[in-house]
Amino acid sequence: MKKQILSLVALSLFLFSCSKDEQEPESEPLFEIPAGNDQLNIDDFSIKLNAQLDASQMGGWTIVSGLIDEKVFFDKVDEPQTVFHGLPGEEYQLEWRVTSRGMVSRDTITISFEPLKTEITDKSLNFYSTRKHLEAIEYDGGIWKIEGDDYRWIWNQNFGGTVIPDEESNHIKFFGYENKSYKIIWETWYGSVSATDTLYFDSKEYHQYEALESLNILGNEYYYKLDDNGNVVQLLLGGDMEGTKFDRIDSYPSLKSLVHLKRLDLSGDGLHESPEVITNNYLELEYLDLGANHFERIPGNIGNLKKMDTLILDHMQGGHKMKMLPESFGQLESLKFLELGSMGLESLPESFSELTNLEFLDLEGNHIASLPTEFGNLKKLKRFRGPAIYTNLPESFSELESLEFAFFYLQNSNPRLPENFGDLDNLETLWLFSDIHQLPDSFTDLEKIKDLEFTGATELLHNLPEDIGKLNTLENLRIHGSFKTLPESIGNLKKLKFLHISGTLENLPASIVDLEQLEYLNLYAMNVKALPEDINKLKNLKTIRLGNNKVEAIPENLGYMESLTELDLSYNRLSSFPTSLSNLKDVLTKFYIRGNNYSSEELQKLKEMLPNTYLYYD
Repeated sequence: MKKQILSLVALSLFLFSCSKDEQEPESEPLFEIPAGNDQLNIDDFSIKLNAQLDASQMGGWTIVSGLIDEKVFFDKVDEPQTVFHGLPGEEYQLEWRVTSRGMVSRDTITISFEPLKTEITDKSLNFYSTRKHLEAIEYDGGIWKIEGDDYRWIWNQNFGGTVIPDEESNHIKFFGYENKSYKIIWETWYGSVSATDTLYFDSKEYHQYEALESLNILGNEYYYKLDDNGNVVQLLLGGDMEGTKFDRIDSYPSLKSLVHLKRLDLSGDGLHESPEVITNNYLELEYLDLGANHFERIPGNIGNLKKMDTLILDHMQGGHKMKMLPESFGQLESLKFLELGSMGLESLPESFSELTNLEFLDLEGNHIASLPTEFGNLKKLKRFRGPAIYTNLPESFSELESLEFAFFYLQNSNPRLPENFGDLDNLETLWLFSDIHQLPDSFTDLEKIKDLEFTGATELLHNLPEDIGKLNTLENLRIHGSFKTLPESIGNLKKLKFLHISGTLENLPASIVDLEQLEYLNLYAMNVKALPEDINKLKNLKTIRLGNNKVEAIPENLGYMESLTELDLSYNRLSSFPTSLSNLKDVLTKFYIRGNNYSSEELQKLKEMLPNTYLYYD
């Protein structure tokens, strides 16, 4: 229609010219001034004319025929050798009209232009399977049209300059889906004339490198690792917000191609959904870190990851809680290392007991109703960082024959340990936080225990086992409880280096001086009234903290403790200091004595005995 309208315009101009000639009749030309040569099939859209004109003459160009629009014009209509601009694919009859002394000369020439042509150049990388990088010849403008199957998007690759819609850029990246057929058409125009070129594209399956390109890391091998066959086997995006794309698999479907991944770190990437692409496609995974994200569930088919030996899901962010795990969790048959700390878990599925290869388990920071009944099936479990549990441990807990480290809370009105707790033959460290009052008789059968801590919300134990001395591998002991004294057998703990008791304690047993390896003694804020006279037997003791007690005198032999570097007797009932303390002048670095009843003379005497010791006094 546009072409027809423009032809009518040309016809009107021609008729107007003829009408003018009729109104101004002129004599027949008595001379001829040639318009130049015909010029045909011109590649460009303009041509320089070569008419003739004498200095005494006047001339002008007229379009006799041919399609006219805003692109068709003479640079200077009255110059014989002006430039004529036409439309591609059109033929024009041009008249050169010259007047001289009332006489007129006319001559016509033919000018034709080659048709408008465009071309799509494929600049795609050789691994592209579902996308194309295309550049097309453009004139006044253009547009891409896609026929065939659905596609993802067209992305403008002309960076900088005027912002235009992506599909109007002549330089694009086309993103399709796998195994689809596409007809990609580029149409461009010059004036009222247009041209097209077409590219046919049959996509294949997504390529792994397309996935890396989608993540903006292609070529940066800091983030990924390839095996000898060029497969992506490691992807480390922890803290890199590109990892959020795993949340949006519909927009980034090429991520499905990473089927050879063995190690994947998406920790702290701001994910709000646990990506199902992982459990659907990444079946070779051995290591997965999704910690410090924002989702509240994991896919029900997580059990598909049969080869995974390490899973980190700890510390959900932004108040999000993952209250439960799917039943298929127990199908992670290769799992050895599992971190589920501070996730908001409230329960564990019974299938959890089927993780028989598990060696490390972190549930710290969760509050769950109970451990699975058959928790003891985890025969290979070595380290257990437990949650707060609202019931007692299942009896099967004592069957964890490989357990070396255990840390957990018991939060119920009658906390207790299983009767056979002492069967944990390999247990070396136990940190128990609970208001438990009594230990089972078997407790002192823990033949490898080295580090033992009992801490409660109010008070812990009312008494220690009389045969606690059987724990002769013990090196560290921290207890919160209420005691009059400690069992005499405590002196049998020949390897004990660290002893910290809090709560109430009135007397130290005489056998305390038999702890020949003891280096640290803390009995702060108890009711201790006296130190053993032969305390100097503790030859390795470096630190004594007995502040806020009721000690009235320092034993003379304390001055002969050759390893003592720090002594805290603040807020006791001391009124004098034995002269033997002078023996510590080159050993003791800190001595806390504030809050006692000594005189200024005693203080001066002490300063003279310990000139190199920093004294903390009132």
